[in-house]
Amino acid sequence: MKKIKWNLEDIFESFARYACRNKILIIIFTLAVAALMIYHVPNLKFNGSIEGFLKDDAPDLLAYNEFRHQFGEDGQVIIAIHSTNIFSHHFLKKLKALHSRRKTFLHPVEISQLVRAVNSNCR
Repeated sequence: MKKIKWNLEDIFESFARYACRNKILIIIFTLAVAALMIYHVPNLKFNGSIEGFLKDDAPDLLAYNEFRHQFGEDGQVIIAIHSTNIFSHHFLKKLKALHSRRKTFLHPVEISQLVRAVNSNCR
């Protein structure tokens, strides 16, 4: 164990000496690696779904896809509404109108009752 420790210390020491002697080369290399990473940033994709953790031919995923095909998905839609004062009478009228229009949607819609929200200032 002691020999490994000394070998690692020797490696780090020799790299530090190399970096001190070749500062410009290290800076150029670091900038090139950073530029390469920045160049590929638009290609990054994030998949937070459960299916993303499994291989395409995994038996569990195939069974899950069959289940979804048979019974459908439980998708959610979030509607964001912007207002400078969410407790104003005008805004609450618009929000209530949106709640009442949900019956005209194609599929049954469940909406949290934000119309009944109260202004609760905690002091």
